Amino acid sequence: MELKILSFNVWGLRICDAVFVEQRLQHIAKELIHYDIVCLQEVWERKDYIFLLTELKPILQYSHHFTSGVVIGSGLCIFSRYPIVSAITHEYSVSGGIKIFYDGEVFAGKGVLCCRVLTPCGIVAVFNTHVNPRCRSSQLFQLMLFIHNIRHRDPVIVCGDFNTKDTHLEYQLMTKCLGLQDLFIDDPVDTCDVKSNVFTTPHHKPKRIDFIFYSDEFCSNQQLTSKSKRLAFTGNIPEKDFPYSDHEGVEGVFVLTGECQDMTKWRMKEESLEVLSTLSDDINKTLHPMIKKWTSIKHSMMLLLIIVVIGIFCCVLLSTQALHSYLASYYVHWLTGLICGVIGALLAMLFFLILNEFRLVAGLQANIEEIHTLLRYHDNTKQE
Repeated sequence: MELKILSFNVWGLRICDAVFVEQRLQHIAKELIHYDIVCLQEVWERKDYIFLLTELKPILQYSHHFTSGVVIGSGLCIFSRYPIVSAITHEYSVSGGIKIFYDGEVFAGKGVLCCRVLTPCGIVAVFNTHVNPRCRSSQLFQLMLFIHNIRHRDPVIVCGDFNTKDTHLEYQLMTKCLGLQDLFIDDPVDTCDVKSNVFTTPHHKPKRIDFIFYSDEFCSNQQLTSKSKRLAFTGNIPEKDFPYSDHEGVEGVFVLTGECQDMTKWRMKEESLEVLSTLSDDINKTLHPMIKKWTSIKHSMMLLLIIVVIGIFCCVLLSTQALHSYLASYYVHWLTGLICGVIGALLAMLFFLILNEFRLVAGLQANIEEIHTLLRYHDNTKQE
């Protein structure tokens, strides 16, 4: 059987510099239905994932979204024509920090998403990642260990925006240490900052940083071979004066051979499904009050910010009026600094409390999504 795979960075971070996100995603969704497995990067906002999920569900009815990070998550999701029998995620322990604030990396939780897809010819382990260029050595090393530890005896396909070139040492972690094959090694083409892309800034040079790696080295009864490859989503969107993204899509067609498997053998027992369903209900019961608490904290944060602005304004006004007296001015400045320090400490406490609550809510939502993925798969196989 043939598997048509796509890896594509859709450039969806509105809070930084991404433009025309809604329009671009609408046109991207129309083209994604022609693939069997789609690995997307930079689907940062939950509403964008829900939009794609709704648009693709008739064809790519199985999917998983990796929820992580402080605010905007990992941006990773996988859509599949075939059932996803399990999904596992890993958030990289080293991030980009706040050295460059404008690109949003400080708010993201870069990592790797692995979905085991059950095709008629057996399981394929599909990995999707997005690596930070400022700490790619650490993150790609973690990716190498992650793939090595969980790939089992399945064919492996690794997609993503690696933010590294094939001339870098980190590239060899994939090819030499893991023994993966680069789909475009014989015909390398630039995938980012290409001159024909209107989103490319003048000082950026074209580079190849988006890859599809694959291997069937550890398979005993399956073979995965490359049939064709090409760049996808190139040029401008039809009847628009802008392209699909600031990256080019990377497309590969693979031939998977092996013994056809009975897809129902992966079904859990009914009592196991009942446990999962009950667990989902319990998590929902925990989640709803947490969302209310999260909303209350946000409102408190806004109120405190208003108080801070009013307090600073009053202190500055008093300080201006007290300039005629050095002693009075000294005490007013001291009082201003004290008030600002106390309010700043309260803001910091609230900020970290919000981050903690956000991570808890996001984690619980991810748990529910994983459970629902399993339940949907088993419901579909039961109907078959």
